Amino acid sequence: MVLVTGGSGFIGSELARQLSVSGERVRVLDVVGFPQPNPDIEFCHGDIRNRDDVEKSLEGVKDVYHCVALVPLAKAGRKFWEVNVGGTQVLLDQCEKKNVRHIVHISSSAVYGTPECPITEKTPFHPLEIYGRAKYAGERLVFDYQARGGSATIIRPRTVLGDFRLGIFDILFEWIFENRNIYLIGNGQNPFQFVHVADVVSACMQACSLRRTGAYNIGTDRYVTLKADLESFILQVESRSSIRCISEYLAIPMLELLDLLKFSPLAPWHYKTYHKPFYFDISKSVKELEWRPLYSNVDMLVSSYRWFIANRGVSSKTPGSTHHTSPKQKLLKVLKWFS
Repeated sequence: MVLVTGGSGFIGSELARQLSVSGERVRVLDVVGFPQPNPDIEFCHGDIRNRDDVEKSLEGVKDVYHCVALVPLAKAGRKFWEVNVGGTQVLLDQCEKKNVRHIVHISSSAVYGTPECPITEKTPFHPLEIYGRAKYAGERLVFDYQARGGSATIIRPRTVLGDFRLGIFDILFEWIFENRNIYLIGNGQNPFQFVHVADVVSACMQACSLRRTGAYNIGTDRYVTLKADLESFILQVESRSSIRCISEYLAIPMLELLDLLKFSPLAPWHYKTYHKPFYFDISKSVKELEWRPLYSNVDMLVSSYRWFIANRGVSSKTPGSTHHTSPKQKLLKVLKWFS
């Protein structure tokens, strides 16, 4: 039996499905129901912060994939710390007690802030905001667990795309479907890397199979600049949208103010990083996990968009994580009217 915490979320639900397909007996721990009920996946309703819930979910479990996390779009304040740090501590304590064989912990590229690129596993950590700081603190707990002899892998994915991905990409895809102008902070010439959820899942499963102890950065190996990849994507889906670049010196203060006033769905992680180069050197993951990404930036944007179009009107009602739901556009809707 394997446990997927946060298994109703975007990465967790795909991981649970693929583990089940591979022949594993899978249990999901989450506070919301599994988005597509599956008789082959056992669902355990519970809160990662509750020791009794976690202990119960670990009965008979050999390996754990820890996907529970509040993401930037949730704008959760102190709850980032309660769930992403406190919940991780509860899980690690119970895994140690139960002698779990291996843990795969899903972290985030937000632990790095906006460092010089390419980013390697040796790049210093400088998280910019509360989400990144909470994910970094969660990692420190996993490193301590490893130091005590626990077997665990930390996986740091770049921004993840794929089927069922909504959240901030729901806004992008809707605007492109409606042939609206797409606004970028800065000149868009920054190399920017994404990763497909299938590639994240395969890396996680490889890390668990090999029982790798350490941290691994995961991203595609085929990307150019953010502007160029978006233009290629728009061309492939035959939209009439155009890219419009806005000076970062104008856009960032405006978005900070809108965020403060709760007039924008965007969080600091979005408007403070998407205009900067951000890409991983994935050579360590390729070598040590015996893994390679299948999707390019453009491939995953196109496939995610086509899933969005095929499920438009239904997908927004899918239960699960913030990445599974359509955010309110708030004042951005006014900008869309003029685009």
